[in-house]
Amino acid sequence: MKYQLSEEYLKKRKRGMVTAVVMFTTVALVLALIGVSTKNYGMFIGLIFLGMAWQAYKGMQSWVETSRMIRFGFDGSNLVISGPEFESKFLLTSVKKVVIQTRKKQPISILLFPSSGSLEKIEGINNMEAFTENIKGIVGDNKVKYASFFHR
Repeated sequence: MKYQLSEEYLKKRKRGMVTAVVMFTTVALVLALIGVSTKNYGMFIGLIFLGMAWQAYKGMQSWVETSRMIRFGFDGSNLVISGPEFESKFLLTSVKKVVIQTRKKQPISILLFPSSGSLEKIEGINNMEAFTENIKGIVGDNKVKYASFFHR
């Protein structure tokens, strides 16, 4: 079964990016106004922030479109994450601990702690309950721990 990122998750992340664009634009305008009123070079620093806002805005739409194409699936004991230009396999039998973070007894995110390497966090997937059951079936119940959200 293939899983993908939920629209709710993508909208939440997009709101964060829009907030960053608004913040950069506001700082740019404030610095430009201060620069004009004091006849100083603050407005040139404001242009840097305006450029950052433009870059964030331009990258936002392509990020959302690319994120909609990311798929999660299982191939034997591997978690396969694939996108338009990549495919990554994560060997679930090498995981020493799995923490399923819940909110109101619903899984929100999964933390995978491999025996070597860094932590892998998975969140925002449609049908997270079935996804966690697949991971538990591969890893084993003895390595799975449940935690309330924000309490690892």
